[in-house]
Amino acid sequence: MVSPSRIKLLIFFCIVVHHTHGQFVEELKTRLDEFTKNSWQEKVYVHMDKPYYAIGETIWFKVYLVEAFSLKPDSAISTLVHVELINPGKEIIASRVINVKEGGGAGDIVLRSDSLGTRLKSGDYLFRAYTSMQRNFDPSPFFTKTIRILPSVADYSQASFKEEVRVETVDSVDLQFFPEGGELVAGINGWVAFKSISPSGKGLDVKGRVYDDKGNAVALFESFHCGMGAF
Repeated sequence: MVSPSRIKLLIFFCIVVHHTHGQFVEELKTRLDEFTKNSWQEKVYVHMDKPYYAIGETIWFKVYLVEAFSLKPDSAISTLVHVELINPGKEIIASRVINVKEGGGAGDIVLRSDSLGTRLKSGDYLFRAYTSMQRNFDPSPFFTKTIRILPSVADYSQASFKEEVRVETVDSVDLQFFPEGGELVAGINGWVAFKSISPSGKGLDVKGRVYDDKGNAVALFESFHCGMGAF
């Protein structure tokens, strides 16, 4: 038979454990709330209509904004996303402020000197997007993507094609063509990007002509970097 004093001691111990456990849970919840508040972040993603562009074209893009932990758009605090296009010299040549509603927003950047106020050159450009809140974190959680800008149609029409050129001899060349939008439509001018790959897997610089079914040359093409180009 258990003595009354032992029963009282057991009841007192259970009360203390319950009280201590309750305090621990509340303290843990408070610390988790503080951690979430102090380390709270947003996540930005940008989807573009193409992986590469030519001077004179327009970059069409859509911005997505969510809360980083839950990935829910309605949990994000910011409503504006800053978008920047940075040239190879690390200069910001275009900037947009996109108003985000229900986690999304859209915008465009026209790749022309008259619209950007600077002379464009072909090369690799940095596309960057972020919210004002993301500036408070280090390292910065900005969205970044490198996009290639190709020469304009005028650059290709004025290109010099010499008959005497140095030719690299290879057994086979993988020459791939990529029409803008996936298809070419008869009677409508369209951009065609291409890349040339050697058997070793490296880009191989090429130049050539495109002929119609009657043997007439209708276009000239020449790669400008690692076997890639457009016409």
